[in-house]
Amino acid sequence: MKGGEKMKDQSISIEQMQEIAKNLHVKGSTVSYVPDVDQLIVTIRETNNKVIKLKSMSQLMVELTLIEDLNYFALVIHLELDSEENKIVGALEVNDNVLGYLEKVANGDNSIQVNVIGEDINLISARHFFESELAKTAVRRELNKVKDKN
Repeated sequence: MKGGEKMKDQSISIEQMQEIAKNLHVKGSTVSYVPDVDQLIVTIRETNNKVIKLKSMSQLMVELTLIEDLNYFALVIHLELDSEENKIVGALEVNDNVLGYLEKVANGDNSIQVNVIGEDINLISARHFFESELAKTAVRRELNKVKDKN
């Protein structure tokens, strides 16, 4: 792909994904928002092996879980069930911006774009998650936990 090109169905260019990833350590993550397309993006830096495995998989189990003690949501992509080593985890701080966007995911057509980028920043898996009604129900459940806490 040429400089500045976007991967199919993605909100930012490959160069932008790589630039964000340069500032992360392996297993680190960050959240950004693209207002032009109303898209929340979670960028996760991972090992090349996990990115290769992720890219080869078509069916994935993804969960969003509130970690109350840390005031974060954990976004977990399971590469294998019941395997701690085969998870990719991103963190979303519980704040008004994230809560507002998650409300759009839970109750509308929005999704969460997750970009998983390898150690060398050339391996990239970019996908949208939480698009099905079942997934949106799970997001609503986690949002309700935040509301119940307040």
